Amino acid sequence: MPALCFGTFGEPLSVLNPILLNLPSPGIDDVHVRMRLRPVNPSDLYQIRGRYGRLPELPAIAGLEGMGVVEAVGSGARGITVGQRIVFREIHGTWADVVVTHEPALIPVPDDVPDEAAAQAIVNPLTAYAMIQDLAPPEGSWILLTAAGSAVGR
Repeated sequence: MPALCFGTFGEPLSVLNPILLNLPSPGIDDVHVRMRLRPVNPSDLYQIRGRYGRLPELPAIAGLEGMGVVEAVGSGARGITVGQRIVFREIHGTWADVVVTHEPALIPVPDDVPDEAAAQAIVNPLTAYAMIQDLAPPEGSWILLTAAGSAVGR
């Protein structure tokens, strides 16, 4: 399966390389997710540069967010089914065709949520929430965003 990998931290254009990985059969607790969409967030680029809060062990597959469809489940996975749309909770490596993870890392996507919204439902909303918490405006105050060009601003 194709993936974008980096073996050292640095500028993304310099350190990202396409690779082909063998896709193992799902282990007992594994879930295989075929990726549909993956946003490129500043956090992805900071991680590749080695400047993000949690860094992966190298070599690593890039990507911290995305939306996919469950393609295969191990015999120990109970709440996730093949064909289900999901997003991820705290995961690395979404810039691959298939992500192999465990059920607790998955959040089911409701049927009425479009793929595009689901794909960016974790990192940007949590970033916006953290910004509000860090600014801690007094009750009754306002926070004004101007020229917000990312999903954080929306």
